[in-house]
Amino acid sequence: MALLHGQSNIKVAYIENGVTTYLEPLIETVIWSGDVMQAARRLDITLHVTIDGTKRIFKPKNGMEIRFFNDGFEYFRGVVFTYSIDHTGMMKITAYDEAIYLNKNTDTRIFRNMTASQIIKQICTEYGIASGTIVDTGYVIPKLIFREKTLYEMIIMALTETKKQTGKRFFMYTAIGKVNVVERKKQMVPYVIESGVNLISGSHTLSIEDLRNVINVFSGDGDKPSVSSAKNNESIKRFGLMKHVEYMDGDATKSQADQRAKELLSKMSRETATSTIEALGIGYAFAGRACYVKDVMIGFANSYYITNDTHTFEDGMHRMALGISLTDELPEIEYVAPKEKDTSNGWGSENGAEYSGGKATVNSNVRRYEELVRKYAAKYGIENMTELLLAKMMQESKGLGGDPMQSSESLGLPPNTIKDPEKSIEQGVKYFAQVLEKAKGDVKLALQSYNFGSGFIDYALARGGYSKEVAKQYSAMMAKKKGWSRYGDVNYVDHVLQYYTPESLGNGSKSTDAPNSTIAHVISIARTYIGKTKYVWGGGRTESQRNRNMFDCSSFVKHVFLRAGVDIGGPFSGVTTQTLVKEGREVPMKDIRVGDLVFAHTNRKYGHVLIYTGNGKVIGCGESGTKENSLAYWQSTYGIDAIRRIV
Repeated sequence: MALLHGQSNIKVAYIENGVTTYLEPLIETVIWSGDVMQAARRLDITLHVTIDGTKRIFKPKNGMEIRFFNDGFEYFRGVVFTYSIDHTGMMKITAYDEAIYLNKNTDTRIFRNMTASQIIKQICTEYGIASGTIVDTGYVIPKLIFREKTLYEMIIMALTETKKQTGKRFFMYTAIGKVNVVERKKQMVPYVIESGVNLISGSHTLSIEDLRNVINVFSGDGDKPSVSSAKNNESIKRFGLMKHVEYMDGDATKSQADQRAKELLSKMSRETATSTIEALGIGYAFAGRACYVKDVMIGFANSYYITNDTHTFEDGMHRMALGISLTDELPEIEYVAPKEKDTSNGWGSENGAEYSGGKATVNSNVRRYEELVRKYAAKYGIENMTELLLAKMMQESKGLGGDPMQSSESLGLPPNTIKDPEKSIEQGVKYFAQVLEKAKGDVKLALQSYNFGSGFIDYALARGGYSKEVAKQYSAMMAKKKGWSRYGDVNYVDHVLQYYTPESLGNGSKSTDAPNSTIAHVISIARTYIGKTKYVWGGGRTESQRNRNMFDCSSFVKHVFLRAGVDIGGPFSGVTTQTLVKEGREVPMKDIRVGDLVFAHTNRKYGHVLIYTGNGKVIGCGESGTKENSLAYWQSTYGIDAIRRIV
């Protein structure tokens, strides 16, 4: 006989090494939950694992399988991720379904000429995630470049791109341990939740906290800014003016900015509605499904989509709390394609330019792997660093052995565990692409981190970026921590670069955005302060203030240049925008390049100073701290008094 709504008859199976243990006699509470915006559903179990108060009778292990049933139907199948126990024998277990691995894995990938469904299948196959029904999404996406994205982000971006081209929406869910993707169509509503019958409580909130009814989107190059505007006059009249400003990449066209402004206005000019209900439990009422709700007082009388759910099973009863919405919300993540100049090296011309397009001086054992290195460099978005990667192989192994990139350790394995040169090359290239991204494009920092491990990156960035002195400090610290006589090769950068000759930056073949190594270091140092400084007018004049990251615009600029070995603006005690504007030589806006100082006319002439970072962006310390934003904003809002070239 089927259970009535609100009743439960649960079973929980814990499976370890093929042996199943049923936990119902020990269970106090089971909570089964999910959210349409999240990849995985979750199961939380509270159980009492002692009979006499002194001895534990159940010992779970993380990584083991858990299955949850109610009235004979399987609701959940997943993996134990956390468990805890207190002195009374009360234990809590948290498990997630298989889709959790889409969030737990981050990668750098390029997909070409594939449908979203093909991308999903490939991801599931490569990462050992079981898949069920994956419908054909139809649209062939020409190219998607992902850098340090979770697998879930990759999938949602691919599905979002498909929707933009076809109008079709797809829903991903997990059932019986398998990831499924189906087309989203109008749903049947098989049940009613009604006050006086099965509705326990409910609430409905309307808010304008996040509403914006005027949108300005800046686009275009720094010397030719344009602004695209959209506004909702009815909303302004009713709620008052509330503006949102956004900056698009310098390569964005005016039409793209116009479209973006319209999209933002459509999303942001509405009141935000939040509706929740608590009711007697229904097993098929979960995130992504629909239900009909009736309540006279609140005004519920419609079909609603369930955005999130929490089902509680306790003492033979089943209750549920649901978030509901009139709109069918599914996760969407906008894919922003990197500029074409970024697709070859992954990080643009202002970072690592002198390490793109040079030539490696290597032996024949290394050179024979050039095509393989180029293949995987293209796959991970750093193809024009192929020669630098060959120089790295020369330092690592001279091209000998089964692990010529010495990449086993990047997988947490002992040295030379990898025996297949192609696997070694793929892992070595992939790992270098990852540390290069994490190092914000600082090639020397990435190279040293390949040797030390990625933990060196945060350590170095906190100290202004890569330098040999910072490498020595880190090596000494890690050697002491591990009890070793030495840690890594502090001269690794020099050892690799001895085999590499950069392409000249003065032959006219490079963008005017491309900096020399000193300026690249200035930009790298400046970016480490984003979100970490406090603006103090007249700040940064003392060492104590600088140690506490307290700056104004001029002391910040002097500080980052000095850390890169360039002393400008006089002593800290007297540095101002007026002393900095006398440094270097003036250049016209049309000739601006990375590292140039930009003086904006804020409260006075030369009132604020910033550093040009390339691609229409500047960085500087203002009232809200250190930020990198659009040069177009400063030019259109305040005007630019001067551009000065220091190096």
